[in-house]
Amino acid sequence: MVDQVLKKYPNDVKVVFKSFPLSSHKQAFKAGKYAVAAGRQGKFKEMYYKMWENDNWKNLKQNEDLPRTFAAELGLDLGQLDKDMNDPTVDAQIQSEYEQLRSLGNTYETEQYAGVRLAVPKFFINGREPAGRSLADWSKVIDEELKKYNLELSHFELCSKVKGFSNWIMDQDIIYVGGGNTNFMLDLWQANKLYKYFEKAYNSGIILSGVSAGAVCWFEWIFTDSLGDGYKPLRGMNFISGSCTPHAAEKNRIYEFELSIKNKKIPSGIAIDDGVAVLFINGKPTSVCSSNKNRNAYFIDDNNNRIVLNDHIKKTNE
Repeated sequence: MVDQVLKKYPNDVKVVFKSFPLSSHKQAFKAGKYAVAAGRQGKFKEMYYKMWENDNWKNLKQNEDLPRTFAAELGLDLGQLDKDMNDPTVDAQIQSEYEQLRSLGNTYETEQYAGVRLAVPKFFINGREPAGRSLADWSKVIDEELKKYNLELSHFELCSKVKGFSNWIMDQDIIYVGGGNTNFMLDLWQANKLYKYFEKAYNSGIILSGVSAGAVCWFEWIFTDSLGDGYKPLRGMNFISGSCTPHAAEKNRIYEFELSIKNKKIPSGIAIDDGVAVLFINGKPTSVCSSNKNRNAYFIDDNNNRIVLNDHIKKTNE
């Protein structure tokens, strides 16, 4: 069905895969690791489909390393695959995506998404679940969503190519970067010398935005779990001074962020809950919007005071 949708809407639909290893399937987390590791060699989708075709996922119960056979069939570098399987940042990425999906619902105790019980695979279109799995069902939701915005959408997948990016980015009005492994993403951009194109777009007035890794990459410093072994500081693109951490509601994350600021490992900065957007103009926060009254964004100052960001903005503008 996904391929049919992409064929019908080649420039209007972007497919984002998120890991949600169900606790009822003991092999699910490792299967997710194989998919992410394959993705580092540009074969995430192929590995994903291999696991699902012919009900192969059922065979994982007898052989949890069956995806390694699929990797060989896909022509992957098995040595690199094994190395990535042992990379703690892969575990961190899957755990982060799992927590993101859990936090979107009203419950933290059951595997639900926006109040909907999850079976996988599960599909949402701009947060809406189609009534069925037919092309007509999906097209109905997509057409309704497109009418809301009347936008011309385009997608540039930097994991697989960079040629033509410099021209593509300058043709956009808004750049939206998705989530994932922040360290891996920034390493890829640096290796391909893409920072200068983002900077040119930024200085030309093109709006830069994103979620999770795509939201914090613009900062001077990022507080992230993408380096493995807990939360650590990571150098960002430095379009916005200071530090930032996403998913502030995750257990202990904001406290460790505050501790790093207190110990002068990173400068003062902003912690953002899931479901919260912060608007920056000329590098300064100007407003906060939340989809949940219990979620917010906070400014952590050099004295380790936690201040609701909207209050900090008002005080700064007095």
